[in-house]
This record gives sequence, C-alpha cells and structure tokens, in this order.
Amino acid sequence: MKKLFYVAALLIVAIYAWKWVHGDTSLSLVQVEFKNPYPPSSPLYPATQEFVAGVNANDKLRSRFAGTFTKRGLYSEMRTALKRGAQSLDGPVLVGATTAMARAVPHLSTPMCARMFRDSDLPDPELNEQVSQAFGEISPTHYSKLMRFYLLALQAEVSNAPIKPLDQAALRSALNNLGSQYQGEFAQRFAAAMQSRQSASDEDLCWAGKTLLHGITLMDGSDREILSRWGIAGK
Repeated sequence: MKKLFYVAALLIVAIYAWKWVHGDTSLSLVQVEFKNPYPPSSPLYPATQEFVAGVNANDKLRSRFAGTFTKRGLYSEMRTALKRGAQSLDGPVLVGATTAMARAVPHLSTPMCARMFRDSDLPDPELNEQVSQAFGEISPTHYSKLMRFYLLALQAEVSNAPIKPLDQAALRSALNNLGSQYQGEFAQRFAAAMQSRQSASDEDLCWAGKTLLHGITLMDGSDREILSRWGIAGK
C-alpha cells in the first residue's frame, strides 16, 4: 500500500511539473515574481518598471502572466492586451497606445508586421523579439503610454472587464473619413485585407495595418477612438 501511495505521489508531481513547463497551471506562476529585463540605464527602464511593479502587485496578474513573461518575454501577451484593451479601455489610453504602435510597427519585418494583425493564441518568440527591438526605436514618451495601456489591458483581461459597444454608425462615418485619404485600388486593397485578416497576404495585411495606424494619427478625436477599437480589436 505504501508503494502505491508513493507511485501516486510521484505521478501527481510529474503532472504538475509537465503543466509548469507548458505554462498550463496558475499554481506554479503564483510564486514567480516578474523582473524588469532592461538595465536601469535604458530609457525604457522607468516605464517597464512601472509595468513590472503593477504585475507583481496584482495577485491575478502575477498568477496568470508573471511566469509567462519570465519564460517567453516581456511582450509575449501584447496581442492579448491589444485586443482586450481595444474592447474595454477608455479612449485616451487606447489612442495613446495606437499612436505608439503607429511608430513601432514600421520597424517590424513584413511577416512579423502581418502577425501583429492576425488573431493567434500561439507563442511566437520570433515576433516577441522583433517587437522588443521595434519598441526600442520609439520615444520613451510613446513607450510609456504603450506600457500603461499594456498593464491596464491585462488588468481588464483578468478582471473580465465589460466590452464597450461599437457604434456602427460612428464607425461607418470614421471609415468614410479614413477612406477619403485613399482612393480606387488602394481603398479596395485596404478593405479586402482588413476584412480577411487570416487569409490576406503578409504584404497586404502589413500594408493595411500600417495604413490604418497612420491614418488614425491623422483623425479627429472621436474617429481616432472608434477606428482604434475596430482596427485593433478586429471587430
């Protein structure tokens, strides 16, 4: 009987070890304290430290994400945050992130740029690495706004914050205003890529994504917000 209990105990330990390796259990992540990957001399250190402190101070955030950040990188949940933030956060925070992304995305390669605009829950170390490099190319001010958005968006995710409704009439008006910047084949290419993100070519989707982000920065306040929600959340 003792031998049977011993084998059972070993089996339980093995199961939890396997889950920890694959990031499938929050029990292993609760004990992990996320650390700032940048040195204090980096211009990205202050904003990143605020993000790190926010994650470590929130039990739900630390439980769900700290281990993932430690194993897969600081920006490994950026796509999760972009989608949730676009759905749930207030306009000024969302627009601040959109403006920062408009400056960072052009520094990605075309395949990585396209991946940013496609839905995927799979780990993507290559994308994370390029995103890290791209964020290093934007100003500390824009990076700070982006990291504030990142933290608030993940908080919205773990707390299951309400999803803000998208005003379809306002969206149509904003898209018409955006479309006035592009005519003919450019407008058709943009619409086709954004409406079929999973099947669009990397070139078309990356071009459309950068076009959208740049266009948003030229819009008035209300148009900026609703285009950010629609474009980033994929709605």
